[in-house]
Amino acid sequence: MRKANNGTTLTIDDIYKPNRFLTVARLTPLFNKLSAYSGPDSTWRFLMGILGRFWISIALSMLAYALNIVATFVTPALFQRLLMFVNMYSPLYRDALAANGIPLPPVSDGLICAVGMFLAVNLQTATSSYGNQLMAQVRMRVRTMLATAIYQKSLDMSLASRKDQSIGEIVNRMSTDTNHVIAALTAINQIWSLPIMIGLCLYFLWGILGPACFAGLAIILVIAPAAAYQTKVFMRENKIKLENADKRIKLLNEVISGMKTVKLYGFEDYFRKRIIAYRETEQQALIRLFNALSVVVGIFNSVDIMITLFTFLVYSWTTDNPNGLSSDVVFVSMAYLNIMIEPIGMFFGVISAVGQGVVSFRRISEFLHVDDLDRAAVTRTLDSDAAVAIDVVDAGFKWDGPPPSSDGSSAAKKGETDKKTKKTK
Repeated sequence: MRKANNGTTLTIDDIYKPNRFLTVARLTPLFNKLSAYSGPDSTWRFLMGILGRFWISIALSMLAYALNIVATFVTPALFQRLLMFVNMYSPLYRDALAANGIPLPPVSDGLICAVGMFLAVNLQTATSSYGNQLMAQVRMRVRTMLATAIYQKSLDMSLASRKDQSIGEIVNRMSTDTNHVIAALTAINQIWSLPIMIGLCLYFLWGILGPACFAGLAIILVIAPAAAYQTKVFMRENKIKLENADKRIKLLNEVISGMKTVKLYGFEDYFRKRIIAYRETEQQALIRLFNALSVVVGIFNSVDIMITLFTFLVYSWTTDNPNGLSSDVVFVSMAYLNIMIEPIGMFFGVISAVGQGVVSFRRISEFLHVDDLDRAAVTRTLDSDAAVAIDVVDAGFKWDGPPPSSDGSSAAKKGETDKKTKKTK
């Protein structure tokens, strides 16, 4: 037994107690209320039903991300005001202002801009951390709900459904598929915030660079079709990989469970070739998947340089500003471009995560809607004084196809055994 610092023995009360809102006992009843969203063809409604159980946390997280966007764009705006303030105190501007009788701005204006930038950065950090914390709790709850539902479904499946599902496939859904769904939930706020950030960046860049800001947008429009095609390939190959992994794991479990029979009849080479064939197909899908991944990652890693280069190149050709690329134009524009490049760089990660999550959630949804055992076929009684312990009426016994034996009526009293033998076709 482990000892505490004061020498006392640790007991069950010393174990960390998790938040009751994250426990299985709390989340399972919520999941069981989603019967209105059931159905093999209602994956979208099923997902919305799950997320609807945590709409308060998701709404607060979206509010935190909205404040984060505001704080993100306040910083370069204050930075622009600070640069203007510093330029006014330079000898060139100071003499020009004095000649025109314009007083210099007070020093407090510069201090306000500097303090505002500091507060905006802290607000940005706080809102980002709070929003991520809320979404982490949502992801943990959804993961608990899905893993518990998959485990419960594996116990309630009918024999016909169990025949098509191996232990390896069930474990694969509880681990790999749930991880993909959780990764997709991470991108919920990015789905709506990234386009807003790109649009706001273009709006502010229009006020600084004019039409030259659309040079960067043109780069995005050029690479968007290629990225969309590669993402489609990514989703297709990921689905092929998961399907072949399920087949390989299922066959491997069957071989291991029936190893004596396999070795008795000399089927080792046959099953080895089948397992290797599934694995080779899975590897080919992995190769195509990562080829698509490398192409898109390469595009998005170079897009930031291309956007910055083409934006300033077009501005230098089209500007009427006598100062050209002055310090206030360059630094403020770079601040907005860096803000815009960040969501563009995250765009592929969001698309790939959502694609994998959609495929995995469909697999989980299909598994959760397979046929269950008919619990109405068995009537349980607690009558301890009943004369008959087991009563079978008009039972049908079959494996696959039509029942070879029917009209299997039988009854057994307490303490007795009964055997019914009937010729089958």
